[in-house]
Amino acid sequence: MKKIIGIFLVCLIGLPAFAEMKMGVVDIRKAISTVTAGKAAMEKIKKEFKAKEKEFQAKEKKLLDMKKDIEKKAVALSDDQKRAKAMEFQQKMVAFQNEVRKSQEAIALRERELTAPILQELEKQIAVLAKEKGLAMVFQKAEQNIVYVDKKHDYTDSLVEKFNASYKAKK
Repeated sequence: MKKIIGIFLVCLIGLPAFAEMKMGVVDIRKAISTVTAGKAAMEKIKKEFKAKEKEFQAKEKKLLDMKKDIEKKAVALSDDQKRAKAMEFQQKMVAFQNEVRKSQEAIALRERELTAPILQELEKQIAVLAKEKGLAMVFQKAEQNIVYVDKKHDYTDSLVEKFNASYKAKK
């Protein structure tokens, strides 16, 4: 019984300290896409993969035309010819989907390469911001599954301003 009372008293002593602890939240994804360096990185990725996107659109159109052509000629084709055409279309479609998937993986890898240094700098700026604002903890909105945060506890905009200021100073 004495142990339970002791634990209860320790918990009560800790409550006021916890109640005074200031916490904040930042949305890292929003920050990366909002900071000047993040916008430049996304623009660079778009430019690098724009030609590939046009190539995929042309291939997709070709496949759709092939499908329409097969459907049009289906009446005149024998069952074996229909199966052969359908199989050919299916193989081309699978190859196209694999190519698109590989391209998406390449884009994701390139995005990680370009945003990794930005993320590292953002993390440094979060520490500086936390000290300036007297925050004991700063949570990442997306990773903590935080559904709602009062605007006064969301420091994303302050983080973006701080990052952009330091980014301009370094240039």
